[in-house]
Amino acid sequence: MTELAAVANTSRKSYYIWLKKRQIKTQQEIENAKILAAIRQIEKRHLNCAGYRKVTAILNSDTSKIKGLYTKSC
Repeated sequence: MTELAAVANTSRKSYYIWLKKRQIKTQQEIENAKILAAIRQIEKRHLNCAGYRKVTAILNSDTSKIKGLYTKSC
């Protein structure tokens, strides 16, 4: 680890501080993960035939209804 820090021209302490901060997810990252999960669920329910307009409309309606969607064919 000392050699790696020397090559990067930084201290070991700085590296571990950076690493710890990198492991903590920001609120935006958490929200993005939830949205991505919802989009994947919508695509699964619509057999991967939901375009961006349909996905956006479903997300903008009531996101609590996402689990209640039924599967449609293309």
